[in-house]
Amino acid sequence: MSQQWAANDLALTAKNLRLPIGLVLDTVEINVQETNITSDPLQIQLEEAGTAEISVSESSIASFLEHLKPGGLSGFSVRIEDGIVHIQAVMQMIISIPVAATCSLSITDEIQLVLELLDVSPAAGRQILEAQLANINPLFDVSQLPIAVTLTEVKAENGTIFLAGDLRPPDHLS
Repeated sequence: MSQQWAANDLALTAKNLRLPIGLVLDTVEINVQETNITSDPLQIQLEEAGTAEISVSESSIASFLEHLKPGGLSGFSVRIEDGIVHIQAVMQMIISIPVAATCSLSITDEIQLVLELLDVSPAAGRQILEAQLANINPLFDVSQLPIAVTLTEVKAENGTIFLAGDLRPPDHLS
C-alpha cells in the first residue's frame, strides 16, 4: 500500500554517483523547499523549484578517461585550476609520445558540460586530440541523472569542476 508524505526543506546528497557512461560525480546535492514523497514505488515529486550542485574531481575525470582510452591514449593525469582543465596522456604510435591538452569548460543547451580545446602540445597532435575530444564530448549530460536538472553555472578551481543547476517541478519542464 502506497503512503504519501509532504516535506519542506528537503536536502539530499549522493556521493560517488556513477553515471551510465562511467563518469563518477563526486557529489550531487539537491535542495528543494516543498516536495511530496510517495512510497511503493519511491517517488519524489517537486512542488516548487529547487537547486542542484554537482562536483567532479580531477581523479574522477582521469579515471573516466583512462577507462575510455580514447584513440589509444592512456596514462591520463588531470589538473583543474582557474577555470582551465589540463589533461596529460601518452599517445601510442610507433613510439609513445606524451601529449598535453588545455581545455576550457562550457555548458551547452543548459544540459551538457563540454570540454573545449584551447591548446595542444606537441602541436602535431592537435588533429588527433580534436577528434578524440569530439568522441568524449559531452563530458556530462544531465539526462544521465535520475532527476531533471537545468545547468546554470560551471566553475573549475582547486582540483574540482563545480556545476550549479535548477530543478523544476514536472509542469515547468520543457
